Formats: sequence, structure tokens, C-alpha cells
Amino acid sequence: MPGSGTGGVLGDFWGNGALVDDVRNGSVPEYMLDQMVYRLLMPYYHLGQNETELPEVIFNANTGTYDAPDRTRNVRQPTTPALI
Repeated sequence: MPGSGTGGVLGDFWGNGALVDDVRNGSVPEYMLDQMVYRLLMPYYHLGQNETELPEVIFNANTGTYDAPDRTRNVRQPTTPALI
């Protein structure tokens, strides 16, 4: 989860090192950290992403253009502007 999509509103994603401190002082057993890492990396290896080449990066995929025709039109009666 790179970046700060929430702008820090929900806190730091990695916990500001609190997990490391908890493992060092014994609040969280080291085997729990091992299980967390295992569960985080298991899909990566299970899906074979370590063996296959990554797809080519496309830098112009989302350019923000909207190439649709303009479908807006004035549907007001000609006399409506006189009332406004």
C-alpha cells in the first residue's frame, strides 16, 4: 500500500514502528510477526509472481481525457428566459 491515499487521516499504514517496538519489548511474540509476514507474502508466491515477468508499465493509460460527444442541449422553452 504505497503512498498516503487518506492523507494520514486514518494513521500511518505501518504503525510508525509500533509493531517493531512491541516485538522487541515482548508484547507481541516473534512467531506472531512471522505469521503476519507469511500471510502477507503467501498470495505472492502462490500466484507465481516471483517466477513470472511483470507486465510492461503503461504510463499514458489514464490521461484524464473524456472523448465522448457533447450531449447537452437547451431544453427550455423560448419563453422561459423572460420569466427568469
